[in-house]
Amino acid sequence: MLSTVVILFGVCWLPIHIFSMLVYFYPQILNAKTKVAYNVYVGTYFFCHWISQFHSLVNPIVYCFMSENFRNSLRSLIQSCFTRIKTCDRREEWEVNITQDQSLSSYNNSNALRVTEYNNKNRILDEDFL
Repeated sequence: MLSTVVILFGVCWLPIHIFSMLVYFYPQILNAKTKVAYNVYVGTYFFCHWISQFHSLVNPIVYCFMSENFRNSLRSLIQSCFTRIKTCDRREEWEVNITQDQSLSSYNNSNALRVTEYNNKNRILDEDFL
């Protein structure tokens, strides 16, 4: 896997480095005399940059296909995201807020009652709206 990542890095980043060295050592390349020469210069410049940035796209794919740990971690991350989306119901959030408010210390009891009353008013309005 390491050799694949290193070879891919070299293939993707080598063109932009060669292009930069050519421009550094032969600055007359920048002085395009014709429109065709200018278009070749600009096209080569953007192609080299595109290839170097393409490495950022390909690198996770290589890790995914070559590393079992990466696949397992990615799979668990995606599954945890979808379970969070499914469990984020408004009523469940409201019930969690009440549970948290009831577990507050006696010092914060008056604030907890205010929050609970506020949640109750909003719940009634939300249920009427739905």
